[in-house]
Amino acid sequence: MLMDQGMDTGPILAQRATDITPADTAGSLSDRLARLGADLLISVLPDYFSGRVIPQPQDELLATVTRLLSKADGALDPRETAVELVRKVRAYHPWPGAFLTWDARRIGILQAASVDPKGIAAGQIASTPDGPVLGTSSGGLLLVQVQPAGARPMTGKDFLRGHPALAGARLSSPVD
Repeated sequence: MLMDQGMDTGPILAQRATDITPADTAGSLSDRLARLGADLLISVLPDYFSGRVIPQPQDELLATVTRLLSKADGALDPRETAVELVRKVRAYHPWPGAFLTWDARRIGILQAASVDPKGIAAGQIASTPDGPVLGTSSGGLLLVQVQPAGARPMTGKDFLRGHPALAGARLSSPVD
């Protein structure tokens, strides 16, 4: 895109699309988009400089505006659905990072999956054969990979083995 006075509003020289996979995080998608953008730039610049590429204006009706993220945005709220929370875990990795607070400790959630919780109340943590599951407003959030504050990443199962009191704990909403 060409630069103009606005923020990301200049005419477009070329575009490429890429799928967002269920395993993508903001970090993996950003890396892939950077490579796609670099390859596209290399292929389009010669045609642009020779006049064979005509800049196309952007459709302002399709524009979206957002705010900057803060670290507090990464707090996971059990009143949301498990599907929404899995998306947040992926979207907030690597920054600002998704997390839960338990026993005044911050636990980073690096990878999670939506599961059928079988009777786990929203905010309740249960021990399952696959690891700790947080009950949500709809479904359960399996904590696949976590990172306690000041520690290395580990599986949710390993964290639960070292902290058995997590099973049965009730987490409140970050806004309570």
